[in-house]
Amino acid sequence: MNKGINQYRQIDVETDLHNASPHRLIQMLFEGALKSIASAKGELQSGTPVGVAQHISRAVKIVGGLEEALDKEAGSELADNLERLYQHIQDSLVLAQAEKSESRLDQIALLLIELKEGWDQIAPTKGA
Repeated sequence: MNKGINQYRQIDVETDLHNASPHRLIQMLFEGALKSIASAKGELQSGTPVGVAQHISRAVKIVGGLEEALDKEAGSELADNLERLYQHIQDSLVLAQAEKSESRLDQIALLLIELKEGWDQIAPTKGA
């Protein structure tokens, strides 16, 4: 039963990705990072280090995806600042795992929520 549910979810995610605008894709990255951090926190509370590592690794990759999506060619100071912030978040995720720190995970999640809320306020441009 779980295998069928997981396959359905995978198809649903693939459909969402295929149909999503660039703006929505960034939203999905934020959502995925937050979900991974929440899952890592749950695994930390359960005392499952392998699960923590898997979810932290996924969150680091997702934040890396947010960093790669920055338009650095525009030469914007905002892109440079976000790049440094995303690198800080990735470093903090690794520290949270090493320190087994729920509070560090909470801080990272709050930061990502704030960034996501800012992104959500930006109306996508036509054709995006």
